[in-house]
Formats: sequence, structure tokens, C-alpha cells
Amino acid sequence: MEIERKFLLSGFPDLPELERAEVFQGYLGISPEVRIRSKRVGEAETYRLCFKGEGSLVREEIELDLDKATFESLKKLLPKPMIRKEYRIYRLENGLRLECSRVDPGTDTEFYYAEVEFQDQQQAEISPPDFLGKEVTYDGSYRMKAYYQRKKIGGSAMRCLVIYNPAAGKKGAYRGVREQIRRYCQKEGIDLEEAVTQFPGHAEKIAEAAARTGEPVKIYGVGGDGTLCEIAGAAAGRNHVQVGIFPVGSGNDYIRTFGSQERFLQVEAQMKAQPVKVDMIQTEKMLSLNLCSAGLDAAVALHMAKFKKLPLVSGPMAYNLALVKCVLGKMGNDLKVTIDGHPPIQDRFLFALAGSGRYYGGGYCGAPEADPSDGLLDFVLIRRVGRLRLAKLLSEYKKGKHLRSDAFQDILIFYAGKTDGNYLRTVCCGKFRRRVPAAFPDFLSGASTGAEFFGSRRKTGVKQMKFLRVQVKIGFRRGFSAGNCK
Repeated sequence: MEIERKFLLSGFPDLPELERAEVFQGYLGISPEVRIRSKRVGEAETYRLCFKGEGSLVREEIELDLDKATFESLKKLLPKPMIRKEYRIYRLENGLRLECSRVDPGTDTEFYYAEVEFQDQQQAEISPPDFLGKEVTYDGSYRMKAYYQRKKIGGSAMRCLVIYNPAAGKKGAYRGVREQIRRYCQKEGIDLEEAVTQFPGHAEKIAEAAARTGEPVKIYGVGGDGTLCEIAGAAAGRNHVQVGIFPVGSGNDYIRTFGSQERFLQVEAQMKAQPVKVDMIQTEKMLSLNLCSAGLDAAVALHMAKFKKLPLVSGPMAYNLALVKCVLGKMGNDLKVTIDGHPPIQDRFLFALAGSGRYYGGGYCGAPEADPSDGLLDFVLIRRVGRLRLAKLLSEYKKGKHLRSDAFQDILIFYAGKTDGNYLRTVCCGKFRRRVPAAFPDFLSGASTGAEFFGSRRKTGVKQMKFLRVQVKIGFRRGFSAGNCK
């Protein structure tokens, strides 16, 4: 029987040293846990085969001595190279020993941890010394078998946290994905942490708590655009956090830039994917990973939330119903738009859009040339038009054809976020054709370009929005989604 507590360390402690060794270990099985281990102290080397049961503080343990030939034969059966440890034992009070390990020293997955073994559970209730860090006795992601499996599938020692949003998409849509994730993690020996959101903004709180520890972590959202936007906002600027999405929401707009919903629902592919960086938009109130809009689209978003509460109304249907309601009301808002400090553009606009992603509103391609990873924003401004003309334009706008359409020639202003020396390349229809200087102030981990939208609070619901491009590390091979900020 093994009774031990485990803690994280920032380095080896300054204590009386009893033993120093070099250890190599690998895993032939995960459930049950079957481990082979070599230990070198000076010129002497020993070999062991170990079986461990399930549990945290208390576990069954069986150890058998091996000769070198048998050890080398078993070593050939390992799926990956062995873990290397710098291993030291220190004396503690009450006759206890502190066993400290530096895992895979000199690699990007290096970390320190310490274990204290006890005679019984009562003895294990003692208060740990102050120099010990976070206790991870009950966190399965810090077991060496879990670390070994993570190296096998992903190349980094990271926790795996999945946040489920039961309110996203169709009722219960997350359950099927949850079962697939659990089966995959069980098969691969991944220690899975799970959480379920209880209220709007809860995903951000959960992700923030996981990110704040400073420990490497992959956080996956099972939900829609809003769920991922919350998680990505908590991860922004934190290089030790990767974020992913299994899209089960009603819109799932951002991922349309990178592929189909079905592609992002492939559990094994997503779990094994390597991180890439994409941009975020900082507004006056929050971070967005997709796009922001003031005017008609903002009003549509407000009404869309109401329609989504109706039975049998999907995300795209809710968007279209909200659009019809707004079109039948008063259209157009007096807006003043300033981009990168240049003289403002003042006119009556249907809306003014700043895009990092391309899609929103259940498939509308508002910023078809936006690049989610170029550090720049695309701006699309549409002047007010009559209802009949708007109805004729919607189809082209939804397909993303408006930037090159003659039908939009007199009402479209477009600033493309493409670099041309020290300038943004501007492609504007109509009389607003100009080159806009790009600004690159430091913000979090990415460069930025800025803009301000000013409008009447009474008419638009937006007093001021400021946009800056930032970057966040993403946990998919091509990138993935987050929500709209309207």
C-alpha cells in the first residue's frame, strides 16, 4: 500500500540531502498502471517493475526487482522514450523523507515536483512545509503516467480541461461530444478535468481560474461562439494556455474561416492538434475573437438573443427574424468613424464593422478578406439605403461578394487590413479611397491597429468602442472560433 502526497516545486530545496540519483521510467500500461524504472546512484544501477492501482492519496502498489536483460527487453515494448528525472531525497522532521524530481530537465516540458510518503493516513494529515508549492495529490493530470501519455500524443506536459455549456445550441447538444471526449481520454490515458457552466460568463471564470495558476493547460470549450470567446479572453496573453473548441452552438461562425463544423468535432484530431496564434480584438468592455459592429448589426444581435429563447428557433433562424424586425423599424445611425487617428468619416450608416474573423450572424460573410492571424483589422462601413434596395443586397452581402460588387459601389467603405510597407492597403468603393497608416503599439503579445466608433447612445446603444488587435495561443491546427462582440 502506498500513501503519499504530491506537491509542485520551483526548484530543488535547500535541505540536508540523503541521496541523489538519475532515474528513467516508462509505462507499458495505463489502466492498470504498469511501469518499468531504472535508478542509478553513483555506479550502482537497479531495475524494477511496478504495478499501481487507482486512487490518489492511497493506492495499491506492487514492485518487483528485474535484472538488466529483462529490463532492456521490456524497454523495447515502450511506445515512447522514457521519462528522465533528476532525483533527490531530503530529510524532513518527524523522520519523514522528501523525494524531489526534476522531470525531463532541459526540455520545454520540464517541471519539478515533490512526494512525501507516510506510514498511515493519520500521519498524512500533517501540515506541509511552507516551501512546498501547490498540492496536486488529487489532480490526476500530474501523475507520471498522465505526463507520459501527454508526451505521446501532444508533446507537452499540459492539463486537459473541458468546459461544457449546456445552453449552447440544441438542448443537450453537448452530451454526445462529452461521451466521445471521455472515451478518447480513457483510451489514451489522459486525465480529464471537466466543468459545466451554470450562468453567462461562467466559462470565463472557470478558464481564468485554470490559467491563473501559471501551469500549462489546454482548455477546450464544448459550446458556441460565446463560450469560446469567454475562454479565449481568459487565455489572452498567457503563453502557457492553449484554447480549443468543439462547436455545438447555434452559429459557430468563426470556425467557418478554417473549415466545417464536422471537422472541428473530430475529437482525436482536435486533441492531437498543435497550437497556432490568432488575433483578438480589444473593445472598451471585453475581448472578441471574431468581429465587432455598431449600428444595424448591433440591434439585430440584441433581438436575436430574444428570438433564440423561442422553441424550435435555431441560431440562423433567430438572426433572420431579428434582421426582419430591425429592417421594418427605423434604419440608419449617425456615426463618426476614426481609423488610426485620421480625420473622421461622418455619415448615416447602416452599420460599421471591424473584423478579425470573416463570418457572423449564422453564416453572413461580412469581412471576406479578413485574416485572423495578420495582426490587422478589416473595416466595412455600409451607408443607409432604402428597405427595397437592402433586400436586394442581402444575398450578395451574406455570400461575401459586396466588396467587389457594383451594387455596393456608392454605399460601401472598405479598409483592408493588409500590410503595404508601413501602411494598410485601402480598397474602398466610392469616393473614400485612401491609405491608412498602421500603428503597432505593444499590447499583450500582438501588434495592433486601432479605430474608434462614435455614435448616439440613444440610437445605437454604443457610446464608444475602441479596437486593438492582440494575439492569443490557440489549440487547433488551423485556428478556431470565438464569439462576436456587438
